[in-house]
Amino acid sequence: GFVFWIGTHGGAWGFGKAARSARMLLDVNGPGLYRRNKELMSPEDYAAWKQDIRKRSREIPLVIDYDPVEVVYEDEDLLAVVKPCGLKIHPAHRFVGGTLVNRVHGYLGSAPFTLHRIDQSTSGIVLMAKRKGPVLSEMSRQIRLHLRHAG
Repeated sequence: GFVFWIGTHGGAWGFGKAARSARMLLDVNGPGLYRRNKELMSPEDYAAWKQDIRKRSREIPLVIDYDPVEVVYEDEDLLAVVKPCGLKIHPAHRFVGGTLVNRVHGYLGSAPFTLHRIDQSTSGIVLMAKRKGPVLSEMSRQIRLHLRHAG
């Protein structure tokens, strides 16, 4: 089976190395056999537990970076920024900074919604939505449609 730790790191829920101060141990022994703290869990209980962990992780505020952001376009709904080579688009965990999303959060004062990604080793323009709503939904739909037809 596969074993991973879940616990806290600086008050934040996390997985793997960041969670060495483990509160729970989950052992996955194959399909439908989940064990938490030596108690077997059904797939339904595991799904509910996993959803609870995701909900708790969203309660952690996203780290804000105030490093400069090069804006090439901005309106009330969208923002296009330059992503330098070597910079990640988004953090692996909400309590980790140093990414484009963290910088744009510092620029906007709120967390952006990334509409697409480019590789860490690539520089280029990244389009982000400033808020949830019809513009985010429509832009996401258009990008998905384009990717489906381009691939």
